[in-house]
Amino acid sequence: SIAIYLLFMSAMLFVFYRGAKIVRSTMLAVSMLLLVVACDGLGRFTLSLNPSSTFQLTVSMHEEMAENDHNGLFLVLSAGLFFAAVVGFVPLKSSFVYLVGFSLLLGFTATKATLGWAFPLSMGNSEFLSHDLNRFPFIFVFVYNLCASLVGFWPLPKSPSAVTANTRQSSQYLCLVNALTYFIPIVAIFVSVVSDMFGECILGVAFHSILINAVVCVSTRLKELSVQKGKVDTIPTSASNTLKPVVSAYRSICMLSALMGILWMVVLCFYSPEMDHDVFIPLSTLLVVCVKHNGFFSGLRPIAAAGLLASFWWVCSALYALFIRDFSSEWWTPSSLQHPSTFAGSGLFPDENVSVWSESFSWFTVVLHVVLLIVPLPGLLLGSLWRRKEDSEEVLFVLATASALALIGAQINSIRYLGLVGAISAALRCYEIGAINRQRDRLI
Repeated sequence: SIAIYLLFMSAMLFVFYRGAKIVRSTMLAVSMLLLVVACDGLGRFTLSLNPSSTFQLTVSMHEEMAENDHNGLFLVLSAGLFFAAVVGFVPLKSSFVYLVGFSLLLGFTATKATLGWAFPLSMGNSEFLSHDLNRFPFIFVFVYNLCASLVGFWPLPKSPSAVTANTRQSSQYLCLVNALTYFIPIVAIFVSVVSDMFGECILGVAFHSILINAVVCVSTRLKELSVQKGKVDTIPTSASNTLKPVVSAYRSICMLSALMGILWMVVLCFYSPEMDHDVFIPLSTLLVVCVKHNGFFSGLRPIAAAGLLASFWWVCSALYALFIRDFSSEWWTPSSLQHPSTFAGSGLFPDENVSVWSESFSWFTVVLHVVLLIVPLPGLLLGSLWRRKEDSEEVLFVLATASALALIGAQINSIRYLGLVGAISAALRCYEIGAINRQRDRLI
C-alpha cells in the first residue's frame, strides 16, 4: 500500500511539478524497493511484535523462500522501470549517481525475473546453483544486467546543441563498460570450469548472454537513430567533431553485440540437443538487421546480410551432414550434432541421415544432395549480393524456380532452408527488375 501511494505521488509530481526531480526519483526508488519486498524479492518476511522482549519488532524469513521466484511479477516491475526511464520519468541525465542507482534497481529486478529461466532450480540441488544472493547464478546475472543497463541508459547528447567537450570522453567510458559485458560470461565459464560445474552452467550462461546482447543491440540502434533522428550527416560542422564519436560508439557496440549474440547462440545450440541448430542459429542472425547497412557488407541491406549469414550456416551444416556426420560419434562432436534434431524426426519433411559414413550410404543420394546444395547459390547471390543493372528478369525467374527444387528434393533441413531463401531472394530481385522495366515502358 505504501509503495502504490508513493508511485501515485511521484506521478503527480511528474505531471504538476517537474522541477522536483530529486523528490520524485526518491519516491520512485523507495516504492520500487517496497514492491520488491512485497513480491518476496528478498525473501518472505514475517513481522512479529513481542512487547515483553528486548527487541519488540522481529523480522524473519520463511524457509520456503526459494520455492517461488515470482519471475512474472519481477518482469512486470522491470518493464515498468524501463518504461519510466524511456519516458523521462527518472532524470538519468541529471547525475551519474541517478544512472548507477537506477541501474542497480533495474539490474536486481531483471535478475529476479530472468534467473529462473537461465538457471532453473530443477537443474539440480547443488548449492553452487542455488538462487541465493551470494551464489554464482545470482551474481553472474546481476552483474551482467547491471552493465547492460548502464550501456542502454548511458546519458549522451541527443542534439548538436547539447554537445559538450566531455562527449568524446563519455563515449570512451561507454565503450569500456560495454567491453566489460563481453568478458563477464567468459569469467562465468571459467568459474564454472574451476568449480567442476561447466555442464550445468554453460546453457544458462549462453542463454542469458544471448538475451543481454540482443537487448543491447536493439537499444543502442534505437539510441543511434535518436541522435539527430538518424540524420548524422546533417550535423553542423561545429558539433560534428564531438558528436560523431558518439554515433560511431553506438554503431560499434551494436555490431559487436549482434556478433556476440550469434556466437552465443551457436554455443547454446551445440550444447543443447533439444534445440534445432538449423533454425535457432539462422534466427539469431536477424540481429544483423539492427546494424547500419555498411556495418558488414558495404551497400547491402541489413535483411540481405542476415540472409547471407544464415545461408552460410546452412551450407556448413549441409557439408557436415554429408561428409562429417557419423565419422566418429565420440570424436569432438557436440551432443547436439551426433543425432538428428528433435524437431525433424517425422512429418512430411523428415531430416534423414545422408552422410557418406552412414550404414545406409548411397552415392546417388550424396551426389544428389551436393547438386541440390549448389543449385540455390546463384539465385541467392544474384538476388542479394551481386546486384547489377544488367541482371535479366528471365534468368532470375529460372534461378528462383531451380532453387525451389532444393526445397522439394532434399532430405535434410539445411538444404531445404537454403533452397527456400534462395528462391525468395531470386524471386524478389526478379519482381524488382520487372517493376523497373514496367516503369521504364510507361515513361517511354
